Amino acid sequence: MSRESGAIQYIHPEGTWNFDYAKQHTASLGAIKHEHVRPNGLLIKLSDHQLRLVQNIRANMEDSIDAQAHAGTGKSFVLNEILALMPERRILFLADVESKLEPIRARFSKDRVWAVTFRWMATRLLAGGNMTLEARLDAISRLPLSYSAIAEKAGISPIGNRSAAHVAALCWSVIAKF
Repeated sequence: MSRESGAIQYIHPEGTWNFDYAKQHTASLGAIKHEHVRPNGLLIKLSDHQLRLVQNIRANMEDSIDAQAHAGTGKSFVLNEILALMPERRILFLADVESKLEPIRARFSKDRVWAVTFRWMATRLLAGGNMTLEARLDAISRLPLSYSAIAEKAGISPIGNRSAAHVAALCWSVIAKF
């Protein structure tokens, strides 16, 4: 494809910008190509990944299901489908940072979707209902610690040619990505 023919897709023949190009391009690739019927009969379209997740949820209604996805991939849309499939259920939505929860909280009722961070959930579970311990764990989790201090407190030893601090840093990066 020449540069000129590619430019035609982005620009209307009269020279104005084609703001619908992204939608047209996505449709031409078939990214949103599967039809799904909600329990109420409404027909919607899903991507391959969204359809697989919805089918997995339908097949395993009693199981706990987790999914990870990048921004803009339709997590909120699929969450809406989950709520349609399970109208009597309350959903737990976990994120690594508070800012990722804001759109979920704005879109869904807190009576249906409980949106919290992994850290908040871990602190709550570890405290076991003890509000004093929960406040203390929360305060401790905010303390800046070096990887050496983390290694010492967690009892992490050197592995191979990696120091205990380096091992702690590797562990921390894995936890942070979770």
